[in-house]
Amino acid sequence: MKNKILALAFLLVALPAFAQNPATTPVAANLSSATAGTVAMLVKYVGTAAPSATTDVAVAGGGDMTFRIAGVADAAMNTVAAGSLCGATPGTLDLSTPDATCNSLGEVVDVINASGTWIAVLVDGMRTDLTDNTLTTFGVTAGAVVKGVAIYSDEAVAIHPGLALLPAGCQTDIRCFVTPAGKIIENPTAGAQTDLRWVAGYNTWNTTSNFFIYSVKSANRKGGGTETVTTLWQEATGATGTNKQLTQFQYFGLLGRPHEKVIVRMVVTSTMSAPFLQAYGVNRSVN
Repeated sequence: MKNKILALAFLLVALPAFAQNPATTPVAANLSSATAGTVAMLVKYVGTAAPSATTDVAVAGGGDMTFRIAGVADAAMNTVAAGSLCGATPGTLDLSTPDATCNSLGEVVDVINASGTWIAVLVDGMRTDLTDNTLTTFGVTAGAVVKGVAIYSDEAVAIHPGLALLPAGCQTDIRCFVTPAGKIIENPTAGAQTDLRWVAGYNTWNTTSNFFIYSVKSANRKGGGTETVTTLWQEATGATGTNKQLTQFQYFGLLGRPHEKVIVRMVVTSTMSAPFLQAYGVNRSVN
């Protein structure tokens, strides 16, 4: 009996947070900032060199990302030998004027994961999201912290404020997406299905704004990930700056596809400011 209990405990630790007791796990999203609300990705230093306070990541004005190890540009990141997919400078990803090989979040994540010194996973971001000046600027931040570093979208530029419905804490904790050994989980939502029950939100815009609800299947791999996106719902938001609630899901929830995460967004066609978004649901277990 003791061995069975230990085996079960190990299994629960090894499972991604999305799939642990999913039938009773609430999943929620709340956004109230254009620059610190939508988490495009999480990154973390996983190299073999002893990390220091200057083993860090930063996003400069314009969106360029820099990676350092002990104060020196990471030579394994965006290497010349690998083709310098994100500009010509190792240690820097040029996202202010990105090449065609680095103009989407999926391509950026693939370059980071190819370094062997850093890992990255998408959270609220999707692989097709554009990278040209769409990340929020922040100063050098230690990259070896256990939770990883949240890289936020600048929604004044990206104009699709949104959030994935995740268990509490997973929005800014890379441990929900990797194994205890630090290996990226190919599909962190395996074994779970989201039952969406509530959406409300608004933003200020000049042309049009629509709610989009997506079901997203991720395949995170070091050699290059893939993603399948299904649109579950589309509906206009309220008038500019006016809150609208999607109440039709209260009694008969909107089900995401099995083994996929649900992302709720407000997609705007021109200028956007002052976003507010709430969504709530529960995870249920699926085989």
